Amino acid sequence: SEFVAALSAPDLDKVQQILGEPGAVEQKLSPLISVLNDEDAGAKQKVLVLLALGNVARIAAYREPVLNVLKSLQQSFEQNLSDKEEGRKRYGTALGQLHDAMLVLLLRVRNYDFKSSELLEFVRGDLALALTLLLNILKVSTYEEEMRVGVCRTLRDIATPACFFQAGEEEGASVSEHSIQDVSANFAKLADICLSTPHVKTLAQTLHQLYFRGPIDTGPPLDRCHRVVPLALQHVENIFRFLTTEAERYRQHLLITSDLLPLVLLPYATACARRVEKGGVATDDTVLLRGFSVCVRLMSLIAFRAEPAKLWPLRTSAFFPSLLSSSSAEFTGASAPLLAHVLHLMVNIDCLSSDEPPAGCEPPPDECTVEQLQLGVQRCVRAAPHGSVRARLFHYFDTPDSVLPVALDNFTYDVVETLLLPGPGGDDGSDSEMEEERSPEVAAALAAAHKDLDDTAAFGQAPLPTDVSGGPHPEPKAKQGGASLSSLKDLPALTRPSAAEVAKASPAAKKGRRRKVRQEKAQAQDLPSNFLCELNGHMMKNPVRTPSGHVYEKESIEKWIRDHGSICPLSGEPLTAADLKVDSALQLEIQAAIVRAALAAQPEIDIYEF
Repeated sequence: SEFVAALSAPDLDKVQQILGEPGAVEQKLSPLISVLNDEDAGAKQKVLVLLALGNVARIAAYREPVLNVLKSLQQSFEQNLSDKEEGRKRYGTALGQLHDAMLVLLLRVRNYDFKSSELLEFVRGDLALALTLLLNILKVSTYEEEMRVGVCRTLRDIATPACFFQAGEEEGASVSEHSIQDVSANFAKLADICLSTPHVKTLAQTLHQLYFRGPIDTGPPLDRCHRVVPLALQHVENIFRFLTTEAERYRQHLLITSDLLPLVLLPYATACARRVEKGGVATDDTVLLRGFSVCVRLMSLIAFRAEPAKLWPLRTSAFFPSLLSSSSAEFTGASAPLLAHVLHLMVNIDCLSSDEPPAGCEPPPDECTVEQLQLGVQRCVRAAPHGSVRARLFHYFDTPDSVLPVALDNFTYDVVETLLLPGPGGDDGSDSEMEEERSPEVAAALAAAHKDLDDTAAFGQAPLPTDVSGGPHPEPKAKQGGASLSSLKDLPALTRPSAAEVAKASPAAKKGRRRKVRQEKAQAQDLPSNFLCELNGHMMKNPVRTPSGHVYEKESIEKWIRDHGSICPLSGEPLTAADLKVDSALQLEIQAAIVRAALAAQPEIDIYEF
């Protein structure tokens, strides 16, 4: 016991004095393994031994010797772990610290690179236990930063398809129907854990305690935050990305129950924006760009079709003014993916439709008014260099990640889209190529919109984009109490000339262009066009087919029926929710494409580009 206590000393120099050269470490540690293999040794004694070994493994030179002595563990120790798990399942008894201490030890001896598949093997496939152990370790604020990075990397990877394939099975072409169904079942389990336990809320609270308790700091703490928080956020996003059922319920859970937005997303995004506004950040700072983009993308996912009152704190926060300020414009405009994610977030919040607050909310501060936000967007777009960056910005905005939803039907989308269109008299004759696709009415409306927005610069070199909803717009409904409408296909009432008039200039032309752009969107992302919902253009998760043969995302068409009555938006034929039939074959085909794309991505590269 004295030896164990000595090895557990916080002063690692003393530990090195006891153990000496790495070559002699295995022999000195062997008696401790005997304790772990002793069936008569108590759980508390074994935990103390594991903690001592874990402390020794903090010293990099000793990790290999410690790993070697762990190979002497016998079946009795593994049975001890299994018995603890069985007692927890059957009788609700406490798991104790044995698993936590062992996982900490394994993370350290593996240089904090413990594979998610290895973790699942360690817990015998128990996903709930795996997530619990990772969060238990993350909660300990005294652990080294490398431990947090390793835990969150494993947390991210446990929500990727590769985690659920056997070695060699993940080769793209060999992914079988059985494998895809198994992946879908495991992601359904992950979602169920999130929906039935406070997993995401606990994760949010833990990250908040570690990084965001005090005033938002733009100094070194943010640099440490970039190493941990984006990995945890990708874990949350990936569960939605690879879900085939309960995706909408999970998304609602993130907004309503998890506290992720106020505790982590908003403070992290604001800290990133203030760092950019402060200056001195290189436009190619990939660490900041990746973390920032993951955060904004997840906020956009949560904001889609959410109640305005839930999003008002974000709408009126310092985030948008800081990121769209004059001092931030060069950085923001130079990163096409980041700016496109920010614009998608603004669209999903419908930032540019009204300054009128939801009931019970305060009006926006002066820097968050529609006028100021619109000027900020214009400022960043103008700051984007002409040529490839501006063209990429238009591409990223007009062909968003099909798995993540964007509200293509609201006022803000129309305004932003027009801001990104090449203006009359644009550079390099870019307008001349577009005139062939414009009706005279649309061309006139575009000219008026550009004049109204005081925008005479060319904003890109791309064909005229359009709403890719795939179906006709119904007549706009009147606003109620001045609040913007957010239901599917509702457009807010216009009270002033604006870019939104562009979208309404020629309904017949717009309907034809929708179908064309929907096909182009699928081709741009190497997707069959039948993977996208015919109503909103998003990648379908739960496709349903109507008697007339049209295919929609189940949630979208059911919302259409609730809002607009029992009629098919494309065929005009009678249609009820009971008429919709799940297309299981198409669902499996879509899931297989998503999984293969994820498996083909390089593991060290963020598969979402930033």
